Amino acid sequence: MSSKYCVLTVSDRCSWGEAEDKSGPALVEKISEHFGVEKGEITTECVPDEVLAIRAAIRSFVGQGASLIITTGGTGITPRDVTPEAVGPMLDKPTRAFDVCLTTKSLEVTPMAMLSRPCCGVIGSTLLLTFPGSYKACKECFTFVQGALTHALDSIANDKHKISSTHTTVQASSSHSTKPSHGHVHGHDTHSHHHHHHIHDHNHKHNHDGSHTHDHGHGHTHHRSVADRDRQSKWPMINVSEALGIMLANISPLEVEDVSLFKSVGLVLAKNVVATEPHPRFPASVKDGYAVVAKDCPKVLKVASQVTAGDTNEVILQPGTCARITTGAPVPKGATAVVMVEDTELVSKTEDGEEENEIKLLCDMVEEGQDIRPIGFDIAQGETVLEKGHVIHPAELGLLATLGVPSVGIFKRASVGVISTGDELVDSMTKEENMKYGQVRDSNRHTLMASLDGMGVDVHDCGVVSDREDTLEDAIDSLCQTHDIIITSGGVSMGEKDLIKDTVARLGGKVHFGRVFMKPGKPTTFATVPKKNGKGVTLFFGLPGNPVSCLVSYHLFVTPAIRALQGRMTPLHVLHPVELGFTHTLSPRPEYHRAVFARDVSSSAEMPKEGTDGGVVNISTSGKPTTVVVSTGSQCSSRLLSMRNADVLLVFPSSKDTTNPVLPKGSVVDAIFL
Repeated sequence: MSSKYCVLTVSDRCSWGEAEDKSGPALVEKISEHFGVEKGEITTECVPDEVLAIRAAIRSFVGQGASLIITTGGTGITPRDVTPEAVGPMLDKPTRAFDVCLTTKSLEVTPMAMLSRPCCGVIGSTLLLTFPGSYKACKECFTFVQGALTHALDSIANDKHKISSTHTTVQASSSHSTKPSHGHVHGHDTHSHHHHHHIHDHNHKHNHDGSHTHDHGHGHTHHRSVADRDRQSKWPMINVSEALGIMLANISPLEVEDVSLFKSVGLVLAKNVVATEPHPRFPASVKDGYAVVAKDCPKVLKVASQVTAGDTNEVILQPGTCARITTGAPVPKGATAVVMVEDTELVSKTEDGEEENEIKLLCDMVEEGQDIRPIGFDIAQGETVLEKGHVIHPAELGLLATLGVPSVGIFKRASVGVISTGDELVDSMTKEENMKYGQVRDSNRHTLMASLDGMGVDVHDCGVVSDREDTLEDAIDSLCQTHDIIITSGGVSMGEKDLIKDTVARLGGKVHFGRVFMKPGKPTTFATVPKKNGKGVTLFFGLPGNPVSCLVSYHLFVTPAIRALQGRMTPLHVLHPVELGFTHTLSPRPEYHRAVFARDVSSSAEMPKEGTDGGVVNISTSGKPTTVVVSTGSQCSSRLLSMRNADVLLVFPSSKDTTNPVLPKGSVVDAIFL
């Protein structure tokens, strides 16, 4: 397969059109010369200095099969320089030697290189290099690393023939040297070449709860008795923002496909839509009234003709006359303004009394262009009307229909499989008399499937799977081959039948996190499972079994993941400030508290009564309009009633992060609208 090369310019000013991008084209020139490819074959993009925008562009490049991505810009230390922060969590294999090379070689040129922060590495099968934004510096950095680029790409692609050829050449070269080799090829002799790949990953980590754990990669793959099970979780507990960053760094948009415009609602554009024609295509009247020649407009005018919307005959207007016209109708040739009917009065009728003969203008003056939409007023030809990453809603469909767009390029619908796990579960329609002691009806699967409805995905009910290692492994293995996302509920905590994490690991999956510092939903798990056909991975979400924990975790993690998979530029939830209508005591873990909009009555927030809309509150303690919310009551993670009518998840910080653990009524906090 031929290599694909991509250049990403990271610059606020260039992306906003305030400055010309010179560094990106310079790198295109360098790549073209080095690899012998046409410049037009090199993919380029320019994004602002925003973490999510940088990650989205890189995910898109990786999803397109890029062999090499070079970014330019954002590696410094100003507040807007965030390229390393965006790139770091995305790397599967950091390549520190590239970083060292860029730094040491750049320091030979200028001491200012001390302010640059390269962050290079490998994402899947893609080599990512981060260069400074300077036109001069980015070209210099390319020359610093170009000697190793081809071999690096061959190694990542596991092209054994080319790797062997390079080794032979280097060894032959080094055999003529009297100095010992300190380079890349030391100590090969007859042994196979290695790059210091350490199989065991024992990363010692400090958790939020003060404990220490070791991340052992895929975990235990052998059976252990209940008596020998872990008493402490081996999964480090990370905060929500870190978990979201890790998750998004491992998601690339799905492939692109063309669909009929009228089947595109709810899907996400994979390409910009550019208007191929102006709208309106002709000068159109804004009002019902009379088309006139503004410069030659006596008070009394003869009504010479009439034009209505849909008329296809061209009318030519003579000075001193007017044409009766309706809203949206094409303005007659020669007319330069429209006077609305309310600013006129009838002077005389035609002889048969059926038509207007003359009218009188009541306005003092008529301005050129008055109440006329010129050609292209709404949409100019060549204008980008919808951008890549935009969700197609009914309004967007209408816009595209206006422009005559028959089909659109969208990111493919994700296929999502939903499983409930647990020996205690029975079908939700099971009658009480048919249920055994200890059994419960399955609700999570139905709640999750209903939540997925309207997300622009294909949802599949994958049933209930028992808490048996072989049954779980077979089900997950099979479903991961046919779905883009698998969501399970239950089996992720510390019980003897909580088998999900180890099962995923046995299937070759990588568990990226298995505990999150949050309440509810601490054991939320995210993994990626490679497909056996080699075509990408399945995103795996192991959600807690408690109904509320399951649903809260879904909103916090699965919803943004789907948005990222769909190619949306801003997959994360927007936080909205709201005012508390109650006093709340913070918990040690950050809490996602269920609440409803309340009505502020005499400055005292009340729970909405049954049958009301729970409408928006509009009085705050500061006297400014705001939204007041009240709790849904007991927040026990098994109490699904706490989600009933819930409008928002209130984002409460940890009590450890504040000197006062009590938030009084009237406090302003962030909320995620549901």
